[in-house]
Amino acid sequence: MSDEIVKYPELAEKGLNEEEVALLTNWLENGKPGLSKLRADRFGEIYLLGYTCQEIHKMFPEYSLEMLLFARAHYDWDKLRDAYRKEIQNNTLEKALTARLESIKFLSELVAATHIKWRKEIMTYIANPEKEKAPDCIPKSVMGYGQVVNILQTLMAPPGSNGKGSSNQGQAVGSGVPLVSVTVQSNGNGGNEVVISDATQQEIKAALLAEVGQDKE
Repeated sequence: MSDEIVKYPELAEKGLNEEEVALLTNWLENGKPGLSKLRADRFGEIYLLGYTCQEIHKMFPEYSLEMLLFARAHYDWDKLRDAYRKEIQNNTLEKALTARLESIKFLSELVAATHIKWRKEIMTYIANPEKEKAPDCIPKSVMGYGQVVNILQTLMAPPGSNGKGSSNQGQAVGSGVPLVSVTVQSNGNGGNEVVISDATQQEIKAALLAEVGQDKE
């Protein structure tokens, strides 16, 4: 470890490397002027966007690298940038979670509407197959019948079981989210609505965090 970092430990704690600490130490010991608060804030905004002090110095060569390094350490630019990035990431995750939940709710409502549409015809046909016309939703081939059976097995099998209905087969396509848990409840206005369970919402959020490499909170 260099003598400069021993002498000014707070500089290393601010994210500066040994070369930057040595450069800034010499500048401080020679009593060179710093940036005004207004100017430092403006350069700090550029730093938040991902530019380094060296890159900012090249864009504005009239301001020395040492001035920028001092402002970076003094005003905690690295800490501010980390907080800024985390805020953006959290906002992005929140929007992604909202969009995914809305999509799941829409598709669940579509499934519920499909059940309502076909259930009556199916039950009528089952009660009197000799007289009633077979509903159009009934599979017309062995392959179609097999697909229905596979879907039923997947829905009924416990998560993580082997064979049909394993955790992999029971996941939504393109995500790590297991089969969602939704219910149809009265909305208090004489109608019904699809409600996604809290547990499912937490699983979806955890899957989104995993997709971006974050630990589940």
